[in-house]
Amino acid sequence: MATRPTLQWLQRVLMAALAMMLLASLFVRAEDVEDADDDDAFVPNDAAAGAGAAAAGRNSFSLTGDNPVKPRPALDLNTLKLIDLWFEALMVLAMAAYFVLFTFGKRTNRELARHWMRMTLPVWEANFAHVGSNEGHKLIRDGPRDYIFYASGRNYVKHVYGFVRLVSRQDPIQWLIDYAQKKDLYDKVTLKVTFDDKVADPFVLSILPFRTNNKIVKSRWDLNNFTKPRDLPGMPKDEYQLATDAPEFSNALWKNEKIRAMLFKSLGLSATGEGTPAKYPMIDEIIFSDLPKTKPETMEALQVPRTLTVVFRLPNVVKPTDEDVRTITELTEFVMELIDLVGEHGSFSNEGKAKVNKLRLGAVDTINKAQEEARKEELAKKKAAEKKARDEQVAKLSPEEQRKYEEKEKKRELKKSQSKLAKRGKMRG
Repeated sequence: MATRPTLQWLQRVLMAALAMMLLASLFVRAEDVEDADDDDAFVPNDAAAGAGAAAAGRNSFSLTGDNPVKPRPALDLNTLKLIDLWFEALMVLAMAAYFVLFTFGKRTNRELARHWMRMTLPVWEANFAHVGSNEGHKLIRDGPRDYIFYASGRNYVKHVYGFVRLVSRQDPIQWLIDYAQKKDLYDKVTLKVTFDDKVADPFVLSILPFRTNNKIVKSRWDLNNFTKPRDLPGMPKDEYQLATDAPEFSNALWKNEKIRAMLFKSLGLSATGEGTPAKYPMIDEIIFSDLPKTKPETMEALQVPRTLTVVFRLPNVVKPTDEDVRTITELTEFVMELIDLVGEHGSFSNEGKAKVNKLRLGAVDTINKAQEEARKEELAKKKAAEKKARDEQVAKLSPEEQRKYEEKEKKRELKKSQSKLAKRGKMRG
């Protein structure tokens, strides 16, 4: 799959190619035929026949008839018709349409991101001591459809990064690529919360829509190897799948009325879970984890900070209604509620800790065994290389020198085996 920089590079190449095709087409139409000498401009048929043998193999044609070879006429602007430039006109229209779409789409995305920031800013400023960059920017543009947000200074939390990812309205080519790959088809906000060290016991929890649950779980080492589905009373199990290795925390989460009401509202249901669920829930992802997404190869890679990731769809807020403002504000407050829940209910009983730690100890043993196997394999390769180099040196010796070397090696091996036997005797005694 092509990466984002590669796709942007291809788009620039395509636009440059369109511009070059337009210029090339205009140059070709306006090209003058080179001046020709009289002998070359008019060659009778008889002369051509005499020169044909000398020119055999060089020309793939012969001149026949009484008419001379005439140069192609140059472009005559006096007789030029608009229909003659249909290709150039089409190219200009395509480039103009692309420019208009880019400008309009970029402006629309900018307004969407700014509206989200304005609507949620009171919540962020009420919960965090520092909001935005050090330069004072609340929202930082990272491309025509990407924006970054930052906040820090709150209980339990090191920092929060927000990523606003919008539909590629400014780029029809990118939009077609996204549509074909079935990704980035709607506006979304991703909030990644990094907790202070030792805020909670280690655990993993996910709440994912059923339609994307299997795909996301299989793509992540932590979810695929540590969590098990949990069926809680009243949980909309046909729409959301909750999985965790810490049942104590999932029970505390579902007892929280605000969190439960927001999950129901995400599905278009009432606060008590009544109504017909929406086709696409607003909340796309809730994942808490203290483990890496990909399988770690070393103990260092296993140590990652505790993070909470929440992804939700962003309604079209270019002209937000009161309900849009209320929904987006509640989604942001929902993240604050989750943060406090981790800080207040993330410490488990001894039994709960034992269950969680048992799985992690298994992961540690697996990594240690893999590292030991890799060390043995590396040592075997090193010994094989040394033996090969030694054999090559011995092969260069004279027969007498080789005989002495072999005797020396036999004595060394004998001494080594006797030493092992002596050690075994001491152990038995």
